[in-house]
Amino acid sequence: MAQRPKRTDQLPLPLTGLAELAVPLPPGREKAFVVPASWLGSPIENRLGHVLNAVRGTGEDDRTQEQRVAEIRASLVTDRDAVTQLTEAVIARRLAAAIRPSSRSRAISPEACLTIARRLAENFLNEPAALDKVARWIAVSVSVWAAEDRAESESVLARRLAYLVATHADDTAGALVELLMPPHRPAGYLEELLRSPEAAAGKNALPQIPPGTLIVLASGHFHDIREALYKNTFQKVEGTPWPTAPLKRNGASGYAQLRPAVMDSEPLLPGNRLQAWVTTMWRQQSELSDLDADGLDALCAIYLSQARAADDAAVADVDEILAMRGLKPKRGGQGRRGGYEPEQRAEMLKALSHIQNLW
Repeated sequence: MAQRPKRTDQLPLPLTGLAELAVPLPPGREKAFVVPASWLGSPIENRLGHVLNAVRGTGEDDRTQEQRVAEIRASLVTDRDAVTQLTEAVIARRLAAAIRPSSRSRAISPEACLTIARRLAENFLNEPAALDKVARWIAVSVSVWAAEDRAESESVLARRLAYLVATHADDTAGALVELLMPPHRPAGYLEELLRSPEAAAGKNALPQIPPGTLIVLASGHFHDIREALYKNTFQKVEGTPWPTAPLKRNGASGYAQLRPAVMDSEPLLPGNRLQAWVTTMWRQQSELSDLDADGLDALCAIYLSQARAADDAAVADVDEILAMRGLKPKRGGQGRRGGYEPEQRAEMLKALSHIQNLW
């Protein structure tokens, strides 16, 4: 198993304990992916043998796709140690990549980085839907490859399977690393965590989240949009009829608009309907408040708690969002119905309609 001679530029290696491998993909392409350094020199088919058996013969048997997915998921459970090690390697690389260039003069602790990555990988794979997603991703990809390239050797197929596990884990790794860099933490918090002897020893490897805290995205553009909502910075801008808020953070710039969701399916509205919507959007602009930012936070937290992949849907309930804001429902009794007041629900629904029209 040869180590890839040329490193990729976007994510830094080496980090002690990690290595890169090249994998041939049809038709005639080659990709690199990260693996634990301990994997070098030994066949991957020995580590992912059950997964390899589950996908062998894809395209040549009469199994349905759902049967293949179920068999692959069962094999991932059996080969869980290898899946965890691959996921840990991907997350560790993401952690190392998140260090600001100005902070790289001081070396991070590889032990701390790998320990934190291991905890995150284990937590992620303990989620009930995690292996289902990986299994489906493998089943679909292997079916496509089988149609394009039926001559791959067992060792090549095993390396491709490892590549699929690693690339699926990479999307999750980016979100997990973001959770370690919330806005309320000081600059350099992650760097200090990755240099911590306590983290290297497995103590306090992950920051504790206070009870009742909402987990939201840490990205700058998300917090710019929140700020635009509660400060109501939407204004008239030349060239567009829609309320527009300029977004600027860390040298990057963009904008957010209040545009009706109907524009996604009907971008060319007739003049009278367009003007009616413009009037509606400016009325909504005048209604923006802290409640809209709270609603956005709640929706984000609900999505992160339910979704397991970027294209997953999540279900939110108005009463749940009101509870997340710390509001207490009215008690029932003596012929009165308990719960939240109609006015409270109506106000939250109005805020959600504003968020629906964010673009």
